[in-house]
Amino acid sequence: MHPLFTGRENIHIKSAMYGMTKKQIEEKMDFIVEFSDLGDFLDMPLGNYSSGMKARLAYTVAIATDPNIFIIDEALAVGDSLFKAKCFDHLQEFVKQPRKAVIFVSNHIHKVLRLANRVAILEKGKKIFESSDIPESVDYYMNNCLGRLDEKSRQHMLDRVKFYEL
Repeated sequence: MHPLFTGRENIHIKSAMYGMTKKQIEEKMDFIVEFSDLGDFLDMPLGNYSSGMKARLAYTVAIATDPNIFIIDEALAVGDSLFKAKCFDHLQEFVKQPRKAVIFVSNHIHKVLRLANRVAILEKGKKIFESSDIPESVDYYMNNCLGRLDEKSRQHMLDRVKFYEL
């Protein structure tokens, strides 16, 4: 997205980059305006936006393309809590549609426990574990991350993670 162009201009540019026609963009404009909650800011240059506002716009434009598979790599780590909740609710409805999926890349255990219905754990680009048993997946992830520690240190770290994450 270009900082000198307005939010609305960036919507058109980014949507076109995603392959949408001008007609498709106009058909999705009400959704983008409503979902992003940016109001009058859409007519201001993107360079004046906070990082959270930019994330709102980027997410909303991306999901407005109506993809079959939506890939998110911690993109929702930016923005306020209300918008994050709105996005997570939207994603849960999105995957209920036929032939729709979300690949959510995260190492935040709480988010994985709340959102995932299948987990694949990668290490150095290779899949080392996969399961639809989410608690089992989280245990595997934690033990894999802490495998180099002795039992007492590992338990201490697991307790700390549970305190901060869950």
